[in-house]
Amino acid sequence: MESKTNAEALYIYHGEEEVPRNIASARVQHFFAVDDRITDLAYAFYDCTKLKEVELFEGLETIGASAFAGCTSLERIEIPSTVARIDFCAFRRCNALKVAKLCEGHQEIRTEAFQYCVSLERIEIPSTVTKIKDGAFEGCVGLKVVKGCEGIKTIGDAAFKDCNS
Repeated sequence: MESKTNAEALYIYHGEEEVPRNIASARVQHFFAVDDRITDLAYAFYDCTKLKEVELFEGLETIGASAFAGCTSLERIEIPSTVARIDFCAFRRCNALKVAKLCEGHQEIRTEAFQYCVSLERIEIPSTVTKIKDGAFEGCVGLKVVKGCEGIKTIGDAAFKDCNS
C-alpha cells in the first residue's frame, strides 16, 4: 500500500494551530462545545499554494480576512449557509478558483473578497446578500455569469472592475 505524503493527506484544522503551507486538502473541524467552536478563519490558510480542496462545516459564521488568499491551486469552494460574511481579501488571488458556491444566508461580500480570481467563471449571489463591497470581484477576468442579485441594495466602487465578459 502506497503511503501519502503530508501534502497529499487530508489536513484537519482545529482552529488555533499554524497550518502547513504545503497541504493539498483540508477539513475545518467542527467542535460541539460552544467555547471551542471555530467561527472565523482569518488568515488560516493564507498562501497555502498547493491547497486544492477544502471542506467547511455548517456553523462557521465568517470567512475571515485573507483566510484563503493566495491559495493558487484552490479550484472550488462551497460556503455553508451559516456564513453571513465573506471578509476582506478572503479568496484574493485564488488563481485556479472556478466555482464559488454561496448559499442562502450570506449577507455581505466584503472588499476585495474574490479580487483577482482570474479563473472564476460563474457566481450565484443568494437573495440574502445585500452588500457587495468595493473591488469584491475586481480583476476576475474569466467571470462570465453573475446570477441572482435580487437582494442587493449596495454595490461598491469597482466591485466588478476588469471583469471582461
